[in-house]
Amino acid sequence: MEQAFRLLKIACPSCGTARELKIPDSIFSEKKIGFIKIQVPQGAVCNDHDFMILADPKGKILGYETFDVAISKAKEQLEEIKEEQSTGPTLQGLIDIYGFNCIAGLIHAKLFGYSSFMVSSLNLNKDISELKNIIESIIPKPYRNSSTIDKIEYDGKTFPSPGYYYSILTSRRNNVFLINPYKHVIQSPWEIDIEYEQMIINHALKRDENGIQFKVLTEFLQRLLKDVDEAKFILENCKKISEKELIKELNARLTLSSINKSRMRLIKEFINRRISPELAAKIKK
Repeated sequence: MEQAFRLLKIACPSCGTARELKIPDSIFSEKKIGFIKIQVPQGAVCNDHDFMILADPKGKILGYETFDVAISKAKEQLEEIKEEQSTGPTLQGLIDIYGFNCIAGLIHAKLFGYSSFMVSSLNLNKDISELKNIIESIIPKPYRNSSTIDKIEYDGKTFPSPGYYYSILTSRRNNVFLINPYKHVIQSPWEIDIEYEQMIINHALKRDENGIQFKVLTEFLQRLLKDVDEAKFILENCKKISEKELIKELNARLTLSSINKSRMRLIKEFINRRISPELAAKIKK
């Protein structure tokens, strides 16, 4: 008899690389409640990391665990009250605790004006104040404090299956970004991808100097906003313009940026959500 499989889209919690993997159905039938842990070896999803998938018996991904011994140290670094001489948390420390795609998604949500929530059971008592302050500080000043990063807590006794609670929550709040404490993105409310945020995080991680990584992220975002300002000026002085013509005009005006279709999608989406939907509608295909 041919073995049955389930196709799961898995994202590495350390670098964000995503891939679909076939998981035997028999793994899920062995347990009726609680977490099922599935080991993902190095090379199966990405070339550099191995990790564990946390899933429920129905095959719904609930989170991830990594084997990085630095996690506990990074967690202490974030959650303790830092002394004056303390170097503070690092970008890698945030990724080790919350997961690569969760951090990339939080930056995207904050920049584009989506509310974000950490969804966890009451008994975890997860403190995210440090995380909120760091993400807020990355965003350029004119667009800070415009959307929330908060917690949604549920009673684990009432909802012993996290996947069931996630389904209820996403059906009621489909316009917010949701993550959990297990490095898993429960819901992304946007249609565009987060490749830009993933790219700038990877670029910042190459800078070893302590404290500079978050500044690098802000510099990237400031550069994007300068491109937005230039596009806004063009749009305010025309009735309509094709996307191709706008790209051409922006490339003629901007010296530090190269505008392609991916960059144009970000610019248009930002104008639509943060400035004026009517202005964004002037951009025609």
